[in-house]
Amino acid sequence: MKPAELTDQSQELNQITDIALLEAAGMISTLCPQEVQVSAVSAQVTTIKQLPSLLDKSSLDWVAISQRLNGFVEGHAIYFISDENSRSLVRGILEEATRLRELSEMEEEALSEVGNIIINSCLSSYSQILKGVIGTQLPLLSRGHTDQLLAVFCDEEKASELFVIELNVCIKRQNLECYLLWTRLPWLGPV
Repeated sequence: MKPAELTDQSQELNQITDIALLEAAGMISTLCPQEVQVSAVSAQVTTIKQLPSLLDKSSLDWVAISQRLNGFVEGHAIYFISDENSRSLVRGILEEATRLRELSEMEEEALSEVGNIIINSCLSSYSQILKGVIGTQLPLLSRGHTDQLLAVFCDEEKASELFVIELNVCIKRQNLECYLLWTRLPWLGPV
């Protein structure tokens, strides 16, 4: 099965995602001394097995901020960013004067906050169009290789397909590639 580009019925979903990402960028910008832009580069449905071929091939180590979803929709929402880009993102959010030691102590908190903002902005918008309540649990930050992280969040028998949004986060003139992964969402059809 090849990754499928989203169909016409998903146009509304794409527009709502763009609006949610603009809202998320505004919230993230309040955390740092400069403007942050977050935009969707592409969106598609793919299989768990094919996901590694879509990700940045230069990175083996990733950071995942995930939230378990419950209620109207069950599954996971996962903000996925390479380890290298995660460090650049944190340096961009925190003040330049932040010492390296302080930076490492605040890194997980800053990453969790960014992932949480992006996930919840999208969830809020999606729950409005799906006309249902989507509950979440506290975000969980995990680090590891792509396969390790996917094994934690995605039971292949229950979530064989993922809705993947490739994101571009622009901060301090750096464009950082990252991803938003959704398992078991209604627009994926039966899983």
